[in-house]
Amino acid sequence: MPAMTPEEYEKNFRSEAAKLVRADLIEGFSHNNLIGDVSRKKHAKAFSQIVKGFIHLTMRNEKAAKALLELYELTDINLDEPTALARICQFESDIGFLAPALAECVGASSSSSTRTFLQLFEPGNPFPGPLEQGKYATHTWDIVGLLGSFEDEHSPDYQPVIRAWRERIIAFVARGPDGAGLREWKSAGMSHDMAEIALVVDAEKNDGMRYLEGDAYIGPATRRGRLLDIATQIHPTDEADVLWNDVCRRFLMKGE
Repeated sequence: MPAMTPEEYEKNFRSEAAKLVRADLIEGFSHNNLIGDVSRKKHAKAFSQIVKGFIHLTMRNEKAAKALLELYELTDINLDEPTALARICQFESDIGFLAPALAECVGASSSSSTRTFLQLFEPGNPFPGPLEQGKYATHTWDIVGLLGSFEDEHSPDYQPVIRAWRERIIAFVARGPDGAGLREWKSAGMSHDMAEIALVVDAEKNDGMRYLEGDAYIGPATRRGRLLDIATQIHPTDEADVLWNDVCRRFLMKGE
């Protein structure tokens, strides 16, 4: 394959779509696998049937089933495949990644000897591919960024942010949270200053990192907060586990 000219390189990798923007985090691996699977079609219909069959009929909670479909805008069973799958993978990210991380924070913070830290990685994926460039952060792009792969293909907006984030992660591993300058996650009942604080990687200012209080990312008005509330409505103790095992994994593994 002939080498690209500088003009071709600029067109492919330095486009306006590569400008660093905040993006919703979704599970990119599942999306990329399923979008190319010719045996898996009508994703919105399949997901809706699982939600209604389990939450509405098995768990006898029609209200929660309706709320979940409305929350991820999956009420239209004829939704086009890329849009439906992206929204389902958004649900997967929230219930399969954020919810367990939050549970770990809650459990660990109850111990006086365990310091807890939470990070949200949300810079839009800069690479062209099955997912629209720059629209979503993914659980594959974060590893690529951490390992420093393809850094020469990042736009000037991305390079300093990803490098600063990588340096902070390495500092955390090598010198601990104080050496990395991280602020500790504490539950709302334990802290009066920035409760449930998370480090968010998403912006061009301050090396692309900022802190958010829990109300901003899991509060009752947020998508994640509303999801956690729905989980509680479905099962008072198993909560998110039920949504992960009986809705999300069922869709990912079987699609029915």
